[in-house]
Amino acid sequence: MQANYPPTPTEMFIPPLPYPDKVRGFHLVAEYDVDSTGKVVNFIFTPTRDGGYNRRLDEVLRNFKFRPGTKPDGTPIRMKAQITYDF
Repeated sequence: MQANYPPTPTEMFIPPLPYPDKVRGFHLVAEYDVDSTGKVVNFIFTPTRDGGYNRRLDEVLRNFKFRPGTKPDGTPIRMKAQITYDF
């Protein structure tokens, strides 16, 4: 049995610039619940030590678009996706 193929982002993640010195060295993990049409149902991310920057990140991450995950035969399915970024 083959593994399913996860959702893929349709754009590259670019963090809001400039980012504060407080987030240098931070490892961001954003996890998305993507339905079978590619729509984001829910998402969470690891918060930085800067509350104002977290609000800016939330705005960017919230608007991310995906192609849905698929079974090996190409049937779209609901799956989780992750985006990571090192500042």
